[in-house]
Amino acid sequence: MNKFTQMFFEADGAGGGGEPAPSGDPFVTEPAPVVEPSGEPTPAGDGDPATTPKNVFDDLVQEPAVPDKYEFNLQEGLELSPELEADFTAIAKDAKLTQEQATKLIDLHSKVVLDVMHKQEEIVDGWTAECQKQGLISRENIAAAKLAVNTFGGGEAMQVLVNTGVANHPAIQKMLQNIGGLLMEDQPPDGQAPKSKELDDAELFFPGGGFK
Repeated sequence: MNKFTQMFFEADGAGGGGEPAPSGDPFVTEPAPVVEPSGEPTPAGDGDPATTPKNVFDDLVQEPAVPDKYEFNLQEGLELSPELEADFTAIAKDAKLTQEQATKLIDLHSKVVLDVMHKQEEIVDGWTAECQKQGLISRENIAAAKLAVNTFGGGEAMQVLVNTGVANHPAIQKMLQNIGGLLMEDQPPDGQAPKSKELDDAELFFPGGGFK
């Protein structure tokens, strides 16, 4: 082996049995040693709070405060029956609603109910205005309508007509007044005007409403 060949083998680490010599080239890097996996998972913690990882959001997540009994503060003109109160309480507890959340739902429901009531009042007011326009609201006409209701329906029928507002509808008033007029014609005349009590009772249909 000539001298040049011997130098080449010694530089490459051959023959000496030692570690290869660095190349001396700044752009050539030696590979990093490979660490073989042990096959055992890295433990997340041993149960000790000091060593067990903790979720930073644990302290931020809290169960909502569900009251034992909900407060029901309805708007004026509304009331909640015991049965409905029990139904709402059961639903609210199942949904784990707080008192604040339950109050918001009750307020929204109250607004819906009041809106329906106001719209119904507007409809009845429109019927009443039409009755006035057609000249149906007079003490004599209402007395005839009351006679028809008392004869064929009685006080319970009168209450239903008034409570629902149907009695204010022009078509219903015309029908009742026509029936009452026929009944009056069949009664023997006594030459007297209707009794004052009958005239006062006529206000059942249109309380305080423009009698002539």
